[in-house]
Amino acid sequence: MKAEYENLEYRQGVIAYIYDADGNFLLVNLKEYKENEWNFVGGGKDEGENDQQALFREIKEELNLDPTDFTCIHQCEEPLKYDFTDAGIEEGIKRGRLFRGQIKEQFFMKFIGDKKKIKIEEDEINKGEWVRASDLEKYLIFPDQYIYFISIYEKERFFLY
Repeated sequence: MKAEYENLEYRQGVIAYIYDADGNFLLVNLKEYKENEWNFVGGGKDEGENDQQALFREIKEELNLDPTDFTCIHQCEEPLKYDFTDAGIEEGIKRGRLFRGQIKEQFFMKFIGDKKKIKIEEDEINKGEWVRASDLEKYLIFPDQYIYFISIYEKERFFLY
């Protein structure tokens, strides 16, 4: 990382590991991603929001779902923290975002709603897909993304069922 970026702040946010009764996880392909790049639902916190407010706002904005569509919410003890690449920081600067990376509070959420109710926000997301945990490695291709998710999943999964 360039020295001039080291003093930038981290963007505060949330990430939702949404899973269904069959053990599938909901992934999204954002507009800014390549076709084979996927992530979990989430985003930045707005001024004055707490973690759960940000979580459900992001879910509503991206998927048109409500808190009643979920159960068994578990917040992980440690947040996900990572630095952007220099190119990522520079792209963010072009968009008026001055962050060196992100710190995201992590939530595992069991989906209990009707999947027909999911309406992908097409301004932000190209598509969404339910993926078996055993297939996530094919989708989570960002550096260390899959390794990190599996480590947190193994640590937290006793809360999930």
